[in-house]
Amino acid sequence: MWLVTTNDRKLIPAVHAAAGFSPEQLVAPANGIYGASIFASDIEVLSLKRKVSAGTRVPDMIGPDLRSTRVLATLDCTPGEVFRPQNTQPFRHKGWVFAMTGDTCPAVPQPDDAFESDFLMRNVRGHSDLERAANLIMCRMLRTLVGRARIPEPEVIRQAIAGVLDPLESDDFKSYAAVLTGGRRALVVHKGDMGVYHRSVKGAPEGRRHKDGVVAGSEHVRATVVVAGMEPAGKGWKKLADDTMLVVDEAPPARVIPIKAG
Repeated sequence: MWLVTTNDRKLIPAVHAAAGFSPEQLVAPANGIYGASIFASDIEVLSLKRKVSAGTRVPDMIGPDLRSTRVLATLDCTPGEVFRPQNTQPFRHKGWVFAMTGDTCPAVPQPDDAFESDFLMRNVRGHSDLERAANLIMCRMLRTLVGRARIPEPEVIRQAIAGVLDPLESDDFKSYAAVLTGGRRALVVHKGDMGVYHRSVKGAPEGRRHKDGVVAGSEHVRATVVVAGMEPAGKGWKKLADDTMLVVDEAPPARVIPIKAG
């Protein structure tokens, strides 16, 4: 799972190249299922969900002509997994998107709250336990924001995630990383031994290549890249410490905030 935020709508592929991944880390290791939420604006989110073959370069899934400042993507190479778009993350509600990697999310109990129950009934499209959890998280966060600013405080987002996932923890569900993002703010949390790595990118050497082969200057590029589920190659990466959360706003660097006990 990875999240990329940049100040240049045309240079998401160049940011991937500048982040310092090894060539092997940029390809699908086996046949799998790819899902991405691509923010064309604060509230306009495009979904890309499809099967990929082993050896597919994952950054190439987002074409060079795409315009986006924020992308959240996942790759599931679980053997035998059947591709069903409605069950493929990231999951979206309006301008917010949720994705998770790690242990398999268990079933979410039917909420006692009538508003939450109705929200799930109207918005869950597939048959995935994770989709139900994602929608319940987004429901609780958005319900908290009624009449307030469009950009929630990090603790509001964290409480929405923890309120749904913490009660589900067990011996089979104790290691994961989760991201909830809008067009202007994302929050990343993790549990157990699921590593989360982040770094800032300043300048993208590959830049934007025009039809005549000339590469446009890209020194102005500023980006934040976050990955979970692998240890990225290259320098500049920082590992998110236990009991902290990562806030990714529009401009880097990302902010690491301690999680208060209780």
